[in-house]
Amino acid sequence: MHETVTAKSLPKVVATLSVALALLSCVVGTPVALAQDTPGTPANPPILKTPQDQQPPAVTGSPRIRLTEFEFLWDTVLQGKTFMKDWIVYNDGDQPLKISQVRTKCVCSTFDYDQEIAPGDSGIVRLIFDSNKIKVGTTKKTATIYSNDPKYPEVTVWYGGPIVLAFRHRPSTVQLRGLVSDQTTVPVTVSPATPQKFEIIETSVAYDQFEVSEISPAPDQPGSFVLQLRKKAVAKAEIKPDFVKLKLQMEDGDVIEPYIRVKVVHQDSVVITPSPTKTLLFMNRETNRLLDEGAKPVEKRLTVSGANSQIKLKVLDARIEVPEKVPAGVFSVRVEEARPDERYNVVVAIHEYPSITYTDGKVFIDVEQGGQVTTHEIKIRAMFAGRRR
Repeated sequence: MHETVTAKSLPKVVATLSVALALLSCVVGTPVALAQDTPGTPANPPILKTPQDQQPPAVTGSPRIRLTEFEFLWDTVLQGKTFMKDWIVYNDGDQPLKISQVRTKCVCSTFDYDQEIAPGDSGIVRLIFDSNKIKVGTTKKTATIYSNDPKYPEVTVWYGGPIVLAFRHRPSTVQLRGLVSDQTTVPVTVSPATPQKFEIIETSVAYDQFEVSEISPAPDQPGSFVLQLRKKAVAKAEIKPDFVKLKLQMEDGDVIEPYIRVKVVHQDSVVITPSPTKTLLFMNRETNRLLDEGAKPVEKRLTVSGANSQIKLKVLDARIEVPEKVPAGVFSVRVEEARPDERYNVVVAIHEYPSITYTDGKVFIDVEQGGQVTTHEIKIRAMFAGRRR
């Protein structure tokens, strides 16, 4: 009589089968293991380490991939360190083993590898891991080796471990803000985050938006340093992310290259809100109100002020340009004085709903500040693709 295997009895069956396989291993002298791979995922080849295992069963007409390890777990790594790990790949078949690619989802990892391994020979798959490209904490990643082995076309390796900060910096968020013509300087204090002290042996800036003008020991903070970051003068206002890379000589002799992110804000002497880099947008749901009887104009405001409140500012004029397809009288623009010599509002209004689906345009604002007159351009777009009368 046969006993039906149920979900309740399954663990007992698996345990019994494991014992039987262990006894079978003792008889045949070769390790036997239960498959533990995820359904639908190609199984890894068995691990063969002992000398007698170096001669696998005969393989005819195909390559056969073999690794002696699949997992690499490191001890604590300081963020900023780049290191390598080699996996040795054997070809136990009688045809060349061709590795087509090694794929991982993490930008922290790149791989070099031998593309072809002769029968009976071995090659290397090399991991190059950049800890700057991953968050601090314990991580575990996978990579898949793709080859022409018909039995094991995909082999997965695992790697990971804890990543910790080598230093902390104050302020924790670094921002360099100033007028386009200014060379604003901000001090940043760098202190060890572990018992290991370090020396700063070199610095470099990625996108040349600022420079490290000075490095000095932090007063009353042994082992800490103060970096003076100085913004460079530029031609136009913009917000630019940048970072400074530090080359640190650690006490244990290791050299790491972590970096500090820096947000660089080059401000115009005239500040317009919303930003001139963004389009002033009239959406369908806003312009649709013009279709209602007795509707008021749809308006949006641009606020104009000075970056330096000590310098008087005045909006002299504002005008709008739209394509010829837009009927006269649809748009208007006016200037309102919010605070004399300091802040003005430029109001863009739409008075009618035209028979077009959308239009682009530009608003030009003439501003006098410190005896100089500058013209500022803001793009606009109005949508008219909503409901109709």
